[in-house]
Amino acid sequence: MNKIKKLMINTFCVNNIDFMGYKLQKGERYSYHHIIKHEAGGDKTIENGAILTKSSHKFLHIIECKDYGTYLALNTIFKLINNSSKPPTKELLLVINELLNQFENNHKNDLNAKGEPIIKQKYKKRIQKEWEKNN
Repeated sequence: MNKIKKLMINTFCVNNIDFMGYKLQKGERYSYHHIIKHEAGGDKTIENGAILTKSSHKFLHIIECKDYGTYLALNTIFKLINNSSKPPTKELLLVINELLNQFENNHKNDLNAKGEPIIKQKYKKRIQKEWEKNN
């Protein structure tokens, strides 16, 4: 595993929760998301990254294609997390969840090129959903 990715997982992914509030599932691996894309000169550094599950990373890039403003807002929050040098706070995860809920609501009827919904059930399984039930 890449040294930066391993360091970020150990620093930021307490209880196996990624930067978007998804719990790492059995058999799944984390991925490194470039905030500034590699092809645009973004290096693989702590400051330029977010640790995501494979499925949340895929969902983030769907968001990028459909709603670039939400994608940029999420990347801004990822930078805040990195600057704190601590795992995402519950407050930041709730803001992320609200952005994702808005995206899901706005695009709930969108289909991909195969005619399938772009928002899969697994994208809706975030820990914030559990917090909402308990509050």
